[in-house]
Amino acid sequence: MAALGRASSLLSLLPLLLVPAAGAGGARWRGEGTSPHLRSIFLGRCAEYSSLLSPELRDKNCTAIWEAFKVVLDKDPCSVFPSDYDLFISLSRHSIPRDKSLFWENNHLLVTSYAENARRFMPLCDVLYGRIGDFLSWCRQENASGLDYQSCPMSEDCENNPVDSYWKMASMQYSKDSSGVIHVMLNGSEPKGAYPVKGFFADFEIPYLQKDKITRIEIWVMHEIGRPKVESCGEGSVKILEERLEKMGFQYRCINDHLPVKLLMCVDHSTHPDCALNSAVTSTRREAPPLCAEHGASLFIPFLVVLASVIQL
Repeated sequence: MAALGRASSLLSLLPLLLVPAAGAGGARWRGEGTSPHLRSIFLGRCAEYSSLLSPELRDKNCTAIWEAFKVVLDKDPCSVFPSDYDLFISLSRHSIPRDKSLFWENNHLLVTSYAENARRFMPLCDVLYGRIGDFLSWCRQENASGLDYQSCPMSEDCENNPVDSYWKMASMQYSKDSSGVIHVMLNGSEPKGAYPVKGFFADFEIPYLQKDKITRIEIWVMHEIGRPKVESCGEGSVKILEERLEKMGFQYRCINDHLPVKLLMCVDHSTHPDCALNSAVTSTRREAPPLCAEHGASLFIPFLVVLASVIQL
């Protein structure tokens, strides 16, 4: 019984023993720590991109690109500036196909799905220097050598942190290299507004667009399936964006729920009312001649005609 009592006492102290002492190994910053196996992921992504996704870039030296990148890993985590990535961007930069640039705010996964590994569009996360760092985090320990795997600073901690400075530099370069029709996908269900007036698109992409290379800008305001429509074209922050582009002299148009993107969104919500075909389409399909019912394969043709007519609307 005495032994059992001692064991019970030790168990009651266990939560206290597991809590680290203040300042001893606790997370210093608000962001995620350095991604494990950072170097391996970096080199692997670079090799995959240059060898498989874009073979025309096979001459890119991934080791040299890594060496240019990793200089920031020796710097204080609150003293990394966009210019520290100059050589990295120079070595990894490549052309962006005309009319294929896709900017975005608050819908990262939808953008990557729709872009389909740059086969349909080429957002920043699908150019080499964007693909390498996508969803990764990195920083040196604050007062010591070596990487910090517990936490890394975010903008709320300090402005000149390694990850934000990386994306600032990448965003500026991406904007400079974009041409033709520029596409922007915004989230019209975002409670804080579809267009952040202080954000990467507003501060590090729009100001660096080369007006003489751009024919027009298309804004797609997408509303999440089953969620409120907080803003649409001509409303709230979207209107602020439209007015800004007009003042800068850009030709633009705004589209609510761009149909090809909405069809992709509905793949995972096929039974939701937001994804129901409109009555006109239903009526058209009902009026198909009986002959089609007798030849199952031919049902595919009227469906394509209907779908094409909807897309053109």
